[in-house]
Amino acid sequence: YRVVSRATSDDGGKGADSAAKMFTIDKSVDVSPEITVPQGWTCYKAADLTSIYGNFQDNGIGIDSGTIRIAEDVGMDDNDSNDVYYQWFGSSWSWGSSEAWLDVPNSPWPSPDALKNWSMTSATDPPMPSWENGKKYRVRTKGHDALDHEKMSILEPDFIYDTSRPTVTLSVPALPDGQYYSSMDEITGTIPDNVVHIMNEKKVYVRVSGAGSFWYNDGGTWISTTTAYYNEVTVAGTLTNWTLDTYIDADNKVDWQDGVTYTVEVYAEDNAGNAHGTSGSPEITRTFKYDETPPSSEIVTPQDETYLNLAPDTTGYASDVVYYNQTKVCIKDLDVTKYYKQGNDPPWIAGVQWNVVDSFSTGPGDHGWEYLASSVTWIDGRKCIVWTRAFDAAGNEETSPTDSDITLADWSSPYGGEVTMQSILSDGIFFNSSNT
Repeated sequence: YRVVSRATSDDGGKGADSAAKMFTIDKSVDVSPEITVPQGWTCYKAADLTSIYGNFQDNGIGIDSGTIRIAEDVGMDDNDSNDVYYQWFGSSWSWGSSEAWLDVPNSPWPSPDALKNWSMTSATDPPMPSWENGKKYRVRTKGHDALDHEKMSILEPDFIYDTSRPTVTLSVPALPDGQYYSSMDEITGTIPDNVVHIMNEKKVYVRVSGAGSFWYNDGGTWISTTTAYYNEVTVAGTLTNWTLDTYIDADNKVDWQDGVTYTVEVYAEDNAGNAHGTSGSPEITRTFKYDETPPSSEIVTPQDETYLNLAPDTTGYASDVVYYNQTKVCIKDLDVTKYYKQGNDPPWIAGVQWNVVDSFSTGPGDHGWEYLASSVTWIDGRKCIVWTRAFDAAGNEETSPTDSDITLADWSSPYGGEVTMQSILSDGIFFNSSNT
């Protein structure tokens, strides 16, 4: 404003104008201060927080000084009742329970301006505090003009200082490397970190490849591609387990193929960017072989529905496309409805029992096996049925075991004994040769 005074007399005379006086009305700091760094709801590693900075603005007489308050959120509970504050004593600093507003570096300024930028580093006066790994902080500023008006920043950005990397693990597929799996609906692991807070959202990156292709979840749809994409799994800051669902439904899944060796590569990082591995050098590389098709087995001896005057060796073969592992036999005494359990006393007991045979080899293709007569405590004159069931390395087992019906003659006779010709039906009903 401009003010001029003038004197007048009763007869209408008037004097000359006085010298003008100028003044400005300024009732407030009219612009809220801005804090550029740190950003709110952010985790920072050391390399990303070498300074904090922002600005003050006033369209009136201008900014004369700026102050800052830095608080440590003790317990990370967003409850300021137990916060401690940054205190600067000119040559040393500490954290104290009393709220403290400090002049930002170079404040107050020699002359006010509409815009004043400020920055605080480890070398300024006052210096930026030494942030501690795994702790949460809040920053707020005030802009002041020469008339002692002030305005506080609207926002009070809170952030976590984190210099420790997470530790990512892979649980499924598991060690040792190269295991066989009959299903793989989920790839799972853990990612513990030093900061357990909702702000510290973590990322796990998983790449799946096999038979010259990569499997990628493209916006919720699994696709096979020749591009080496990583799948991103987001893990909440308070959780440690992660899961990549490879089966959404029957039409949306990773199409695992029998006999294919797949590779799973994993790396991870926390919200501050601390990484455990990289895309070019993943922390974990693991393989597994897929096989969902059950093996099969056949009994060669004894033949079905036969009479024997010698204790039989049970022999046969088993087959698997990917990797045959073992065969088991179950021997049932049909006369007393008991099952043979090798090494048990008594050997014939109630309840189905499976005994492991001796396999000549394992792996893909056909493999012979035997269960010697000496392995079984046979009883003369009993009618028995033998089943076999094959297993592969992925844990698939034969769903419909094969069987052989045998009747044991009295092999204590030098001529094998005399028996009435009998057949044994699958339902356990017996009939003689004349069908009567």
